[in-house]
Amino acid sequence: MCRYLVIFLCVRFGSVLVSRAIRAAHCLTSIQFSPTSEHILLAYGRRHGSLLKSIVINGETSVPIYTVLEVYRGSDMELVRALTSAEDEVNVACFHPLAGGGLVYGTKEGKLRVLKYNGAHGVSYSGPNFFPEEDMVEVELFSKLW
Repeated sequence: MCRYLVIFLCVRFGSVLVSRAIRAAHCLTSIQFSPTSEHILLAYGRRHGSLLKSIVINGETSVPIYTVLEVYRGSDMELVRALTSAEDEVNVACFHPLAGGGLVYGTKEGKLRVLKYNGAHGVSYSGPNFFPEEDMVEVELFSKLW
């Protein structure tokens, strides 16, 4: 059974600008607007069948790959980017406070991952290529801090 969350963006109280059903809502651990409010970041803290992206098979070993983060464009709630992982379950995630500064997420295992936009490909910070996979690089990985 999939549970859904419907996100409503309102211009003024009682006036719905845009809405969208979000799958696996019961697995969400974090919802945040970007500094410009152009994007919404959703972080998933549990693995669920509806978040399964693929399964990598290497000999006798199979590794499931799950969606851990999703970025939606705020104007129309279209999915802009999904980040997958075989090992992470996100405890909390947030955008950098400066537009284009990337994002950070902490895992349930105590790791902190810092992802930053790599502008080498000349893609703008807005629109459908806000987080193209080849332009997001993990700049730091902090193991357990305690």
